[in-house]
Amino acid sequence: MEVPPEFLLSQLRKDRVGLTLAAAWNRMFPSPLLSLGVAVANCLIGVGANLGDRSEAIGRACERLREHKGVTSLRVSQYYTTKPIGGPEDQAEFLNAAFYVETSLSPQALLQQLQQIEQVAGRQRAERWEARHLDLDLLLYDDAVIEQEQLVIPHPRMVFRRFVLEPAAEIAGEMTHPTTQRTITDLWQRLDTLASYIAISDAASAERQSLLRDVATQTGAQFLLTPASLNPKSRDPPSPDLASAIEFLDQRIQLVERIGTSQEDRVWLSDFWLGDALLAAPRSMSIKTVADFEDAWREREVDMPEPVLVVVFDATKSVLDALQRARLPALKLNSVDSDWNRQEVAAAIEALK
Repeated sequence: MEVPPEFLLSQLRKDRVGLTLAAAWNRMFPSPLLSLGVAVANCLIGVGANLGDRSEAIGRACERLREHKGVTSLRVSQYYTTKPIGGPEDQAEFLNAAFYVETSLSPQALLQQLQQIEQVAGRQRAERWEARHLDLDLLLYDDAVIEQEQLVIPHPRMVFRRFVLEPAAEIAGEMTHPTTQRTITDLWQRLDTLASYIAISDAASAERQSLLRDVATQTGAQFLLTPASLNPKSRDPPSPDLASAIEFLDQRIQLVERIGTSQEDRVWLSDFWLGDALLAAPRSMSIKTVADFEDAWREREVDMPEPVLVVVFDATKSVLDALQRARLPALKLNSVDSDWNRQEVAAAIEALK
């Protein structure tokens, strides 16, 4: 972990004191923006740089953002030195931080401002996850959930990246991630308290298992593969019979429980999420059997090993709703681009190490 240079650190300390006093002042005398009916959003921004004078680039970004008339306050975390994740090899280490911003700018306008600051710093976009002079990611904008071509909020990879969550927890630990309904501090602490286990939902096809085997070999992760006897041809339980379905679930639970008893310090992958069986049940069982299976599933739910991340190939509404109910962080893949998916899963594994 690295702190800013002395001149910047002293300025940040002044700012933090000033922000504390300003918060008290604003409670007594509301901001003119609020009195004019202008909405002020609480936003979280991830910051990184691994080219040039990294500390200076982050400091200047802070100054430029603070000077914008649409920004009413800004807090800055300490700086953290981290290894690059994904992208070209032989990159220099990153300096990462987080900004907590109160702003009257819309999400799109704030994104545009961040991109302008990146360009002034020399940011170029030639290759995915390449080295950069400055990277500013809009992570959260109040509790907004936005999925547009140029803007996705919450940031889709923030939930499992330590280099994002650690500085963010320092200055905005109580902010809530809107789809998992977990605080930033909770998401960060899960990385330390849970085993580094990634569940891959609905990955029984030969093509998807081949991809996961390749990624496991590349990254050194341990791959937990459902035995063929459990699921010879289908992603669903092998029988609509209740006893067989429960046996199928119990065998998968036992497979995942190996993670908790292992002394190996590594990332684990499974070609299933335990919730898959619950989602698949209505496709092969009668209504009465589904209800009984759901009861059996919930009896076991408390003791089920919890993944730190669920990776989803087919992001159907039923799967996403189930993940949201379980408050589980998820990463949605592209169902048609295997190279993209391979990069995403490999980068997620590296981020957990």
